[in-house]
Amino acid sequence: MKKYPGERFSEDYRENMFELWYKQGKPSNIIFHRRAPADENNVMPTAATFKFWIDDWRERAEALDELVMQKLNERLVYEKVEMLKRHSEAGRKMQKMAIDTLEQLKPDDFTSSSLIRLWAEGIRIERESSGIPEALEKMTKMSDEQLVDEIKDIFSHAPVEFQQIEDGDNADNG
Repeated sequence: MKKYPGERFSEDYRENMFELWYKQGKPSNIIFHRRAPADENNVMPTAATFKFWIDDWRERAEALDELVMQKLNERLVYEKVEMLKRHSEAGRKMQKMAIDTLEQLKPDDFTSSSLIRLWAEGIRIERESSGIPEALEKMTKMSDEQLVDEIKDIFSHAPVEFQQIEDGDNADNG
């Protein structure tokens, strides 16, 4: 009966080695063998044992990498939503500041083009920023099916006609 390489090492030790290997960027078995600590009995697995373990760990590591990317993307979307909210609020404040100042001016003071630029820029910033944060936030919470339905809905109301492409169709078949 063939033995599992490294079976004499505890499950806790193997799990700790997986975590260490993953956190170190998934190095090769040779490099990891040089970095890894011995177990609680001061026994060190061979490089071949680490190779066997690493081959076993790859699928799990890929799944973790996908989770990491998903969390990173969620964080990036959240940060962008928050940034756009701040921009929208700043645009509204700029408009209010310009209007409040303009209301305090006498007709002779209306040469202040900087206030008008401030007001116009505030409108532009608010227009560009508002609505986008809410749309992005809504989209991140949608399932793939909901996103596809949303795209279909957008296309169904578009002023141009789109050709539907079916699976297996070939553009050369006319």
